Formats: sequence, C-alpha cells, structure tokens
Amino acid sequence: MADPEDPVFRDLEQFVKTLGLSLVELAIRTKNGASQVQIVLHSPQGLGIDECSKAHRLLIPRLETLLGTENISVEVGSPGLERNLKYLRELELYSGKKAKLYLTGGTDWEAGLIESVTAEDLVFVTAQGPKTVAKASIQKAKLNDIS
Repeated sequence: MADPEDPVFRDLEQFVKTLGLSLVELAIRTKNGASQVQIVLHSPQGLGIDECSKAHRLLIPRLETLLGTENISVEVGSPGLERNLKYLRELELYSGKKAKLYLTGGTDWEAGLIESVTAEDLVFVTAQGPKTVAKASIQKAKLNDIS
C-alpha cells in the first residue's frame, strides 16, 4: 500500500477539496488519442448520484486542460461499502468507518472500527477493545460497512 505521486492526481486532489470531497483513486487510460478516466471520490457525509453528477460536470473541463484533450470520457463514483484500500492515505479518509485489516504475521482478517489515524499508526477498535496498529504492519485493508 503506497501513496500516489502522479501530478494529475495531486492537482485533482486539490481541486476536489474545494468541493468538500477527497480524491481516493484516479485511473487514466489512453488509447488511440482517447482518454478514459475513472475517479473515486469520498465525502464523510456520503456521496449520492447528485454529488457525483456535480463533481463530474466540474471535473471534465479540468481534466481536458490537464490531459490536453477533449476526447475524454469520465466516470465518477464513490468507494463502495467493501472497498479494498489501495493506499495508506485512505485510512485517514475512513476514520470512524468499519474495516477489516490483514496484518503481517496474521492468519485471518481482523474486523473493527478505524477510530483515529496518525502518520505512523492507527487506533483500531475490535471486539476485544482498542489497539494501536502500525501502518507498516498492514498487508491488506478493506472497508467493511455492510451491517
């Protein structure tokens, strides 16, 4: 799990912050001069169709400028209830959410709640109580918001 360093990602990350959203994931594929862009956004209040549509309309001109093309298709969505986390930076976005962690040396997923996140670790509340987990020990993580 690493953080994206792409300059387009960084630009869009700042742009969506002005909308009160967080950029979770950006995928850009270009073939025969046409670009397909998939964007995953997050809001602590949740994202519905209206919020995704608004973001979509505002992101298209920005992407056209960044990518230097008008031949572009854009998909905007929310993370989903059981998203596999791809980047350590996502842990902070989902503070207060139910998740599953697979830790180094573990034999199974641990379910709990991400209570708080710092630069080096997080407090993960399981059925046995809260525990501090070093980010470096997280092999896999996913949201577990299905009740």
